[in-house]
Amino acid sequence: MLVLEAAQRKNTGISDFAREITQKIKAMALVHQMLYRSQDLSRVDLREYFSELATLLMQSFKVSPGKISLVIDLEPVSASIDIATPCALIVNELMSNALKYAFPGDMTGEISLQLRKTGDTMLELVFSDNGVGLPPGFDFRGQQSLGMQSIFALAEHQLQGEVYFEARRGLTCQIRFAETSKIPGV
Repeated sequence: MLVLEAAQRKNTGISDFAREITQKIKAMALVHQMLYRSQDLSRVDLREYFSELATLLMQSFKVSPGKISLVIDLEPVSASIDIATPCALIVNELMSNALKYAFPGDMTGEISLQLRKTGDTMLELVFSDNGVGLPPGFDFRGQQSLGMQSIFALAEHQLQGEVYFEARRGLTCQIRFAETSKIPGV
Protein backbone atom coordinates (compact mmCIF):
# COMPACT_ATOMS: atom_id res chain seq x y z
CA MET A 1 0.00 0.00 0.00
CA LEU A 2 2.88 2.35 0.75
CA VAL A 3 4.38 1.77 -2.69
CA LEU A 4 1.03 2.36 -4.40
CA GLU A 5 0.43 5.56 -2.46
CA ALA A 6 3.93 6.83 -3.20
CA ALA A 7 3.50 6.09 -6.92
CA GLN A 8 0.45 8.36 -7.02
CA ARG A 9 2.32 11.26 -5.40
CA LYS A 10 4.54 13.58 -7.38
CA ASN A 11 6.71 14.35 -4.35
CA THR A 12 9.99 12.38 -4.49
CA GLY A 13 10.43 12.84 -0.72
CA ILE A 14 7.25 10.87 -0.10
CA SER A 15 8.36 8.19 -2.57
CA ASP A 16 11.76 7.88 -0.87
CA PHE A 17 10.15 7.71 2.57
CA ALA A 18 7.72 5.00 1.41
CA ARG A 19 10.60 2.97 -0.06
CA GLU A 20 12.62 3.23 3.18
CA ILE A 21 9.67 2.12 5.32
CA THR A 22 8.89 -0.71 2.90
CA GLN A 23 12.51 -1.92 3.09
CA LYS A 24 12.44 -1.96 6.88
CA ILE A 25 9.19 -3.93 6.85
CA LYS A 26 10.68 -6.40 4.36
CA ALA A 27 13.78 -6.81 6.54
CA MET A 28 11.63 -7.73 9.53
CA ALA A 29 9.34 -9.95 7.45
CA LEU A 30 12.36 -11.81 6.08
CA VAL A 31 13.42 -12.90 9.57
CA HIS A 32 9.98 -14.41 10.11
CA GLN A 33 10.11 -16.20 6.75
CA MET A 34 13.47 -17.68 7.71
CA LEU A 35 12.13 -18.84 11.07
CA TYR A 36 9.25 -20.63 9.36
CA ARG A 37 11.64 -22.36 6.95
CA SER A 38 13.98 -23.41 9.72
CA GLN A 39 14.00 -26.58 11.81
CA ASP A 40 14.34 -24.44 14.96
CA LEU A 41 11.62 -21.80 15.22
CA SER A 42 13.60 -19.75 17.72
CA ARG A 43 16.85 -19.23 15.77
CA VAL A 44 17.89 -17.79 12.42
CA ASP A 45 20.96 -18.53 10.29
CA LEU A 46 22.46 -15.04 10.05
CA ARG A 47 24.63 -15.96 7.07
CA GLU A 48 21.57 -16.90 5.01
CA TYR A 49 19.49 -14.03 6.41
CA PHE A 50 22.04 -11.28 5.66
CA SER A 51 22.77 -12.70 2.21
CA GLU A 52 19.07 -12.61 1.30
CA LEU A 53 18.65 -9.15 2.84
CA ALA A 54 21.61 -7.71 0.90
CA THR A 55 20.29 -9.19 -2.36
CA LEU A 56 16.83 -7.81 -1.62
CA LEU A 57 18.26 -4.32 -1.05
CA MET A 58 20.33 -4.43 -4.25
CA GLN A 59 17.15 -5.35 -6.17
CA SER A 60 15.07 -2.73 -4.37
CA PHE A 61 17.51 0.02 -5.34
CA LYS A 62 17.68 -1.34 -8.90
CA VAL A 63 21.49 -1.40 -8.87
CA SER A 64 22.81 -1.83 -12.41
CA PRO A 65 24.99 -4.90 -12.99
CA GLY A 66 28.64 -3.95 -12.59
CA LYS A 67 27.96 -0.68 -10.73
CA ILE A 68 28.33 -2.01 -7.19
CA SER A 69 29.77 -5.39 -6.33
CA LEU A 70 28.62 -7.07 -3.16
CA VAL A 71 31.20 -8.99 -1.13
CA ILE A 72 29.66 -11.17 1.55
CA ASP A 73 31.92 -12.94 4.04
CA LEU A 74 29.66 -14.38 6.72
CA GLU A 75 30.49 -17.17 9.11
CA PRO A 76 27.65 -19.56 9.89
CA VAL A 77 26.01 -18.11 13.00
CA SER A 78 22.68 -19.15 14.41
CA ALA A 79 21.05 -16.38 16.44
CA SER A 80 17.79 -15.73 18.22
CA ILE A 81 15.24 -13.40 16.68
CA ASP A 82 16.18 -10.89 19.41
CA ILE A 83 19.65 -10.68 17.86
CA ALA A 84 18.72 -11.19 14.19
CA THR A 85 16.12 -8.42 13.95
CA PRO A 86 18.22 -5.50 15.28
CA CYS A 87 21.22 -6.71 13.26
CA ALA A 88 19.10 -6.79 10.12
CA LEU A 89 17.75 -3.29 10.76
CA ILE A 90 21.33 -2.04 11.18
CA VAL A 91 22.46 -3.74 7.96
CA ASN A 92 19.38 -2.36 6.20
CA GLU A 93 20.18 1.19 7.31
CA LEU A 94 23.90 1.05 6.46
CA MET A 95 23.40 -0.60 3.10
CA SER A 96 20.50 1.67 2.12
CA ASN A 97 22.63 4.73 2.88
CA ALA A 98 25.53 3.33 0.85
CA LEU A 99 23.27 2.53 -2.10
CA LYS A 100 21.76 6.04 -1.97
CA TYR A 101 24.84 8.17 -1.34
CA ALA A 102 28.18 6.35 -1.60
CA PHE A 103 28.31 5.86 -5.37
CA PRO A 104 26.87 8.91 -7.13
CA GLY A 105 26.49 9.11 -10.90
CA ASP A 106 28.59 6.60 -12.79
CA MET A 107 30.88 5.82 -9.86
CA THR A 108 31.37 2.10 -9.32
CA GLY A 109 32.45 0.40 -6.14
CA GLU A 110 32.09 -2.32 -3.60
CA ILE A 111 29.99 -2.98 -0.53
CA SER A 112 31.26 -5.55 1.94
CA LEU A 113 29.42 -7.31 4.73
CA GLN A 114 31.26 -9.51 7.23
CA LEU A 115 30.11 -11.47 10.25
CA ARG A 116 32.42 -13.50 12.42
CA LYS A 117 32.73 -14.95 15.87
CA THR A 118 35.48 -13.35 17.93
CA GLY A 119 35.88 -15.69 20.85
CA ASP A 120 33.42 -18.03 22.46
CA THR A 121 30.50 -15.63 22.87
CA MET A 122 31.22 -12.48 20.84
CA LEU A 123 30.14 -11.56 17.33
CA GLU A 124 31.54 -8.87 15.06
CA LEU A 125 29.47 -7.38 12.24
CA VAL A 126 31.42 -5.21 9.79
CA PHE A 127 29.83 -3.21 7.00
CA SER A 128 31.99 -1.21 4.61
CA ASP A 129 31.89 0.53 1.26
CA ASN A 130 34.59 2.17 -0.83
CA GLY A 131 32.37 5.03 -1.95
CA VAL A 132 32.83 8.79 -1.70
CA GLY A 133 33.08 8.72 2.08
CA LEU A 134 32.22 11.54 4.45
CA PRO A 135 33.76 14.93 5.15
CA PRO A 136 36.72 15.07 7.59
CA GLY A 137 35.58 15.43 11.17
CA PHE A 138 32.12 13.99 10.47
CA ASP A 139 30.44 13.44 13.85
CA PHE A 140 28.52 10.16 13.68
CA ARG A 141 27.03 10.51 17.17
CA GLY A 142 26.04 14.12 16.58
CA GLN A 143 23.78 13.29 13.64
CA GLN A 144 20.10 14.03 14.11
CA SER A 145 18.98 11.60 11.42
CA LEU A 146 16.70 8.83 12.59
CA GLY A 147 18.82 6.30 10.69
CA MET A 148 22.07 7.11 12.49
CA GLN A 149 20.32 7.34 15.85
CA SER A 150 18.71 3.95 15.16
CA ILE A 151 22.09 2.33 14.45
CA PHE A 152 23.48 3.47 17.80
CA ALA A 153 20.30 2.60 19.71
CA LEU A 154 19.99 -0.87 18.20
CA ALA A 155 23.69 -1.70 18.58
CA GLU A 156 24.39 -0.22 21.99
CA HIS A 157 21.08 -0.59 23.80
CA GLN A 158 19.29 -3.52 22.25
CA LEU A 159 22.37 -5.63 21.44
CA GLN A 160 24.39 -4.08 24.31
CA GLY A 161 27.33 -3.83 21.96
CA GLU A 162 29.93 -1.33 20.81
CA VAL A 163 29.82 0.66 17.57
CA TYR A 164 32.87 1.98 15.72
CA PHE A 165 32.79 4.09 12.56
CA GLU A 166 35.69 4.90 10.30
CA ALA A 167 35.39 7.23 7.33
CA ARG A 168 38.62 6.59 5.44
CA ARG A 169 38.24 5.34 1.85
CA GLY A 170 34.47 5.16 2.08
CA LEU A 171 32.76 4.10 5.27
CA THR A 172 33.25 1.24 7.69
CA CYS A 173 30.97 0.41 10.59
CA GLN A 174 32.07 -2.26 13.03
CA ILE A 175 29.73 -3.58 15.73
CA ARG A 176 30.79 -5.99 18.46
CA PHE A 177 28.23 -7.65 20.68
CA ALA A 178 27.59 -10.81 22.67
CA GLU A 179 26.00 -13.67 20.78
CA THR A 180 23.46 -13.91 23.58
CA SER A 181 22.74 -10.22 24.11
CA LYS A 182 19.81 -9.60 26.40
CA ILE A 183 17.23 -6.96 25.61
CA PRO A 184 17.01 -4.52 28.52
CA GLY A 185 13.81 -4.91 30.48
CA VAL A 186 13.10 -8.45 29.24
